[in-house]
Amino acid sequence: MQSIESIKTLFVSRKMKVTLQRIAVYQAMETLMHAFPEDVITEVRKTHPTITIGTIYNVLESLVENKLLTKVMTTDSKMYFDIRVDEHHHLYSLSDGRIEDFDDTFLTEMIRDYLHKKNPDNFEVEKIHVQLLGNFKDKNK
Repeated sequence: MQSIESIKTLFVSRKMKVTLQRIAVYQAMETLMHAFPEDVITEVRKTHPTITIGTIYNVLESLVENKLLTKVMTTDSKMYFDIRVDEHHHLYSLSDGRIEDFDDTFLTEMIRDYLHKKNPDNFEVEKIHVQLLGNFKDKNK
């Protein structure tokens, strides 16, 4: 986890106001990595019980707008947040909702090359994100 000073520097570099609430939410996301809003609320309230739910939602949206978090949708239309903003993929467990990062530059480049050859009309690909659905064999992790 980054130090508070590092987080402050990150916020300032994005021209964001540094607030206790923003730091608390960002630290929660560093701990959780992938989280539904309810998980972030629970994590933040462990150390900052007076931060309101509305403030936490607003901070999450602000962090997304400033490209410090990414929003990802599950197949059952639940929104979760990801601390990683780089191009990567996810493994999503249908049985328990567990989410793990899946880095595969070969897959990314293969899709990028395919799309370049197909050249979809009137569409520019900004980011490739594949979400693989299934179930983890190790249920305990």
